[in-house]
Amino acid sequence: MHASTIQPFTRLNISAMRLQPAAGVCALLVLTVGCANDSYRMGEPIKAKPTTMSQAATIPPTTTAPVTRALPTAQEKPKGQTKFDKWDEKWRQIQSPPDQVDWIEHFRVCAIKYRYRNYDALFRCLDLFEAKVALGGKRVSHVEAVRHATPVMTGWMRASAYAELGEPEVALKWAESAWNALPEDYRKTKQGFFGGQAYTEFTGVAWYIAGSSVLVEDDARQGRDNPAGLDMQGETIAMSLAAERSMLYQHLGEPQKARVALDELRKWEKLRKKDGVTGLIPTSAPYKTKAELLSIGPLFAMGEYAQVVTTYEQSSADSEGKRHRQQLRDSLARLWLPGTIMNGLTDLVFAPFTPSDARLFTVALEDASNALIYAESLTRIAKIDEARAMLDTLLALPEIRAMGNLYWVTLYERSLISLRDGKRDEAVRLLNQSVEAIESVRSTILFEAAKIGFAGDKQTVYATLVGTLAQMGNWNEAFLVAERAKARALVDLLAQRRDLVPPPAGDAKVRDLFANAAAVEGGSGIAADESAVRGIKLVVDSRAELATLAPEAASLVSVQRVSIADIAARISADETLINYYRAGDDLYALVLNGTRIVGFKLSAMGLDDEVRSYRGAIERRDPKAAERGRPLYDRLIRPLSAEIKGSKLTISPHGVLHYLPFGALLDGDEYLIDRFSLRLIPSAGTLAYLKTDRPIKIGTLLALGNPDLGNARYDLPNAQVEAVNVAALFPSSRALVRSAASKTAIEELGNGFSMLHFATHGKFNTDDPLRSGLYLAKGNESDGLLTVSDLYTLRWDVDLVTLSACETALGKVANGDDVIGLTRGFLYAGARSIVASLWEVDDAATEKLMLSFYRNQQDHDKREALRLAQIETRKNYPHPAFWAAFQIVGRAD
Repeated sequence: MHASTIQPFTRLNISAMRLQPAAGVCALLVLTVGCANDSYRMGEPIKAKPTTMSQAATIPPTTTAPVTRALPTAQEKPKGQTKFDKWDEKWRQIQSPPDQVDWIEHFRVCAIKYRYRNYDALFRCLDLFEAKVALGGKRVSHVEAVRHATPVMTGWMRASAYAELGEPEVALKWAESAWNALPEDYRKTKQGFFGGQAYTEFTGVAWYIAGSSVLVEDDARQGRDNPAGLDMQGETIAMSLAAERSMLYQHLGEPQKARVALDELRKWEKLRKKDGVTGLIPTSAPYKTKAELLSIGPLFAMGEYAQVVTTYEQSSADSEGKRHRQQLRDSLARLWLPGTIMNGLTDLVFAPFTPSDARLFTVALEDASNALIYAESLTRIAKIDEARAMLDTLLALPEIRAMGNLYWVTLYERSLISLRDGKRDEAVRLLNQSVEAIESVRSTILFEAAKIGFAGDKQTVYATLVGTLAQMGNWNEAFLVAERAKARALVDLLAQRRDLVPPPAGDAKVRDLFANAAAVEGGSGIAADESAVRGIKLVVDSRAELATLAPEAASLVSVQRVSIADIAARISADETLINYYRAGDDLYALVLNGTRIVGFKLSAMGLDDEVRSYRGAIERRDPKAAERGRPLYDRLIRPLSAEIKGSKLTISPHGVLHYLPFGALLDGDEYLIDRFSLRLIPSAGTLAYLKTDRPIKIGTLLALGNPDLGNARYDLPNAQVEAVNVAALFPSSRALVRSAASKTAIEELGNGFSMLHFATHGKFNTDDPLRSGLYLAKGNESDGLLTVSDLYTLRWDVDLVTLSACETALGKVANGDDVIGLTRGFLYAGARSIVASLWEVDDAATEKLMLSFYRNQQDHDKREALRLAQIETRKNYPHPAFWAAFQIVGRAD
């Protein structure tokens, strides 16, 4: 969604920026009076100017914010801290009865939660606000007006938040709710509608929240006396809701409704106010430029690129004419007063009425967002020279580096033009800068790219860089970037959690560093106060130190770079690593032997359908299922065969390959498992975090089987036998079945055993990966589901976890996803190795396979023990459906 279609506005990643001294001064000037730049004045469409790449993109992205004034010494109380302390105290009061905070300051607190993208707190704050307004009382003055406005204000903010969280259906529900709650005058705009009671009430509520008064109504737009710096004009809220609804409808595949919403927005372009004296004479069109710029996002989403260009250029011309008229008025004023006196009076009289720093930076974000969509549209209508000039102009603006998400997209779009121009080295430099900007922050806004017209996601940048490096024959760098892409996917998913805990070995210092490093960076505004700058620096410094002390923990909150030498050191001499990476219609197979990497460019066209067809044949128990795997062998393995050395094969899949049972791929005569002992890893970099030492525990194996799920249809009698028999193989072991096989039991007892065995149902939730899990007996829990999300808060230190359940190895396969399934969760929880299944497995065959697997471990390592168990099971159950589902992930010893 276009950045200016959502009010409040798009999140900024301030920690992605460190300006050079000169640039920092200019950034500060921009946020107060505007730099001496004929192409850009705050609040107006940005105009391209002649520039070169050497001018536009020479300052590398880093991880600290611009400091706009000197930090205080340790003895001084930071001025900005007082302001933050005030609002933190207000939030504590809101949550603790008796609530003494009035409705105006309460909503301002909610706006701050939105501004710093603390979504959990935002939703809680809005719930409490609605409850407060419903109750009324002395804390809610003008109660009826506030009650009428509340559905608009809270729905508007919730819609923005859910859109950014990647939940467009929920966002649309709230946007429609807010739109329908608007006074009719705002929804059915017509000339001269101002002054009705509903309009007056709603506008008054917005003014109160913005700290405005009737005498200074512009405060609502400028964000003065409003700590979140949001544009609180009723007209802006109405227009932004129309634009947001249009974008959401288009995103959800309802173009007709998107067009209706866009038409509702564009009515504001023609709206004329009546004069304030007679109420009869139409005045200028005060909302024309705002409505035009808000329409750019929906138009881009509809593919109307030429119209985007026309609209932007017309807005630019209108703004330039307005500026010239203002300059004429200023010149006439200076004829009456000497310059020094005039400037002094201006500072004295108008200083209290200048926009807040937060609002100024939000306006700068709007301007840059619109210019970026304009540049993207120019590219799409083949006006490459104009697009290049605009992108270079954006990259030359100092403030662009504080707009993390706009910055990396701008760099990426510019790199595509460099590739088009045949300048690969320049493109690689720009793509690397884009990746650096992406990796400088932990959190991600899933719907954010759509707001600024970006058709892909962060993984598109990595894929383009891998493909370009591959074309240049730089396979080592391609391997490393592919690893960073997989690592970024994990960071993005886990940014949703607020209660991650450090790994088992973490001491007090590691725990403190992890808590600081896991903080989601605040803010869609400039870090203009000392406390914000200090907070960003704390996060950055903590991540750097954590990467040294506890790299696995650091990998959950930021991308950790693992060298090829580190990975190679964890591969045995008779072992080959294949790292697959999907980039559009290309699939790269990066083969590591020793420290040597050989790359292969394979075709990915039709791969998804081929894998799904093969999987479907297996699960249907099609007699010819094995033969259907031969084309996949020919595509994925045969081209690499000359580089596969030794008898052990480690595979890091990507995308749809996470669904593939590699061991069951047939070369025509034998299965891959007949030739190699296999293991899988989520990414090659995971090898650096796998624990080497076996844990020493009092108990050997804890097995949970056939939990009582409250419905006989889910009973697994063979799983109960399996759990009992597996536990009987080892001393100091225990089997928990039926009601005893509960989530409470595993949480309390799990860390006392060196091996855990789950013989129960499991299911992966592709819509919400963190809610995937194993079904256990309810016990004291509401549902008994042990989720992926739970695993990232648990601390187990075990040698082996076996998931003898349904579909427990399936993770959400998205673009570049480092399959965040139960396997990755158990690795982080402390497991050295995991054995898990790809599909719903046969109960009886699984019991025999598991018993064989554990017996084989007496003489073989884990992956060889599993291979032999599968071959043995195949004698009685030859179809792959019975034996090929299980894979080992992690360490194989």
